[in-house]
Amino acid sequence: MHFNKALFLYMVFLNPWALWAIPLVFLPLLIHLFNIRKVKTLYFSDNRFLQKVLIQHKQKQTLRYRFILFTRMFLLLCIVLAFAKPDFKTVHKTSKTVIIYLDNSLSTSRLFNQGSVFFNLQNQLHHALLKRSADTRCILFTNDINSKWLQPVSPLQCSNYIRDVKQSVAALSVDQVFKRLQFALQQAQTEDVEFWYFTDGQGMQKIAAKSLAEPKSQNYFKILNADDTRNANVSLDSCWMFSKHLHTQQTDTLYVALTSWCKDATPVKLKVNIDGHNIALKTSIVKPAQKICIPIPLTMTFKGQQFGEITLEGDAFNADNTLFFCLSVEQQIPVLLISEDTQQKQNTWLQILNADSLFKVTHLKPSQCKPESVIQNQIIILNRIWPHNQNLYNTIFSQDLSAKTTIVFPHQQWLKDSQSNTYLSQWGLPKIWLYDTALCRIAPPEKNTDFFNTVFLKWPTLQAMPQMQGHAVCTGNLNTAILKFSQGDPFLIQSQNQHGGIFFCTSDYLDTPTGGMSPSLSLPLLYEMVFSNRERKPLFYFTSQSVRMKTEYNARAVPGYTHMQTANLIYPQMYSNAAQKQFYFAKEHMLPGIYTSLSPTAMGFAVNASRSESNPAGLRSEDLETWMSMHHFKHSFGWDEKSLNVMSSSTNIPIWKFLVLLALVCLVTESILLRQLVK
Repeated sequence: MHFNKALFLYMVFLNPWALWAIPLVFLPLLIHLFNIRKVKTLYFSDNRFLQKVLIQHKQKQTLRYRFILFTRMFLLLCIVLAFAKPDFKTVHKTSKTVIIYLDNSLSTSRLFNQGSVFFNLQNQLHHALLKRSADTRCILFTNDINSKWLQPVSPLQCSNYIRDVKQSVAALSVDQVFKRLQFALQQAQTEDVEFWYFTDGQGMQKIAAKSLAEPKSQNYFKILNADDTRNANVSLDSCWMFSKHLHTQQTDTLYVALTSWCKDATPVKLKVNIDGHNIALKTSIVKPAQKICIPIPLTMTFKGQQFGEITLEGDAFNADNTLFFCLSVEQQIPVLLISEDTQQKQNTWLQILNADSLFKVTHLKPSQCKPESVIQNQIIILNRIWPHNQNLYNTIFSQDLSAKTTIVFPHQQWLKDSQSNTYLSQWGLPKIWLYDTALCRIAPPEKNTDFFNTVFLKWPTLQAMPQMQGHAVCTGNLNTAILKFSQGDPFLIQSQNQHGGIFFCTSDYLDTPTGGMSPSLSLPLLYEMVFSNRERKPLFYFTSQSVRMKTEYNARAVPGYTHMQTANLIYPQMYSNAAQKQFYFAKEHMLPGIYTSLSPTAMGFAVNASRSESNPAGLRSEDLETWMSMHHFKHSFGWDEKSLNVMSSSTNIPIWKFLVLLALVCLVTESILLRQLVK
């Protein structure tokens, strides 16, 4: 075997905090020094014989005591090092380490002349690695999680890894990217380090500033822009559809962020037309600077459907080479909120709707509702309006509703009313499917099969369901819906196969630690309905806002439940360990539209989910494995320190296990020596 002298080993500790316990190693020595032994006098007739015996015995005892002392010290040392988790790394003295960040978020799925941005990123990175020498060590990390990529490898092997990288629903902030970069820097095998960023340019200036401040890094920085077309100077982030009140304190606008790589450009105006909704872009002066922008004709894709070109026609202000535009709605979506709560402080729905400039809200009491007010609105929200209010419902359903009218019943009690069946028949609604998985929690899991034949179908509203057709609308806990799918519930599967439609799911657990459904969680579904209900049918949606459950029940009902902010609603319980098998089954039946959130990753995931006809949910096995391995990471699927340490070991047999074995050997040896001393 050829031995490369350029290689040498050094030790690193994955848990260096445990090294503070090293002073405990000297504890047996202190005990030995301060141990006062009792002396027992023995009388012998011959002193010379006694002297020889004492000398010989003293030598043996001293040797045994010292051996026990060092055994105890070595035992404690092994225990401390085992907790510190040492690992030996191979260092190439003459090579260079290249740390590569490959942006595989869904914002790189934009199409250009030569394919998607992500495809261009892969090709550019592949060609860049071919120019590197074989002794260069490459460390690759992406937005999702794959521990093998964090190991230093050759450029050829790294290029093979890059070919295996798929686009991910995960999206990292600048701080999260830098956190992974710092961890990759710890894995670097040389002092000569380069950073490569292959991305569409979101927030890279901040990362560059942080990276150049890193003392270990080389004073060298490379940004490779993927937009290699005539529009290469500017990239559009997929987060254009943010509802800002879910993310920051600014609640009056939607935002678009453009990143520019050029120094000189002509100021232009920005205007967006999305499915008939004209949205004018106003500038937001974040930091006064020179005007910098380039007009770009872009095609907007939402939920797998193109909505025509987005024409950028407005002024922009440069703030660290990033252009910030605030969206103001030129033509708002008319919303009618019918509720007894007239004060905004007491009505959460009113607070949420008024905080978003996309909606033009009309708030009326049931007694104030007139036919003309119903016709003029695209969304009608009946907040705590019970079915016994027949006059109001007659006023609503007697009108010729628009083809895209969405009616929201924010209360599950509507399904339980005895008059609901009569109203459904009276209003002539044969195109609506109502299915509420929240009701499934009433029955024990082992009785789910009989549950639909006994309790569920006895409700008057649900008895009329076999005669209905059209959209399937699901409320309640998503994990329960997956469970029903996995058990092959004939009632649900039959309705899915025969009628299809848009299948909406929400959860009672994500919004507040105490459980319960709030309008802030339901609001993304309104966006979903407005832009997805393209089949010219009225769409009904029920939420279970009134359901309230304790935190202890949440932990039992939703495996892997963690409280997440509304801005990051990715439905973590869907990817919990307990729901993996169910999700594999359920993905074959779920229709596009089940992923409902305003977070950029979920919205991009929904776009990606509508592309495959053979797989309605648009999910690949690689995506599922990635999602299911990410459910326990905190901070919007960012890496915590514990998870990083678990994945960082590069040896076949962990050294800490060997140290534990040595500690056990020392313990056995000490016990044997102590027995001999007693004898």
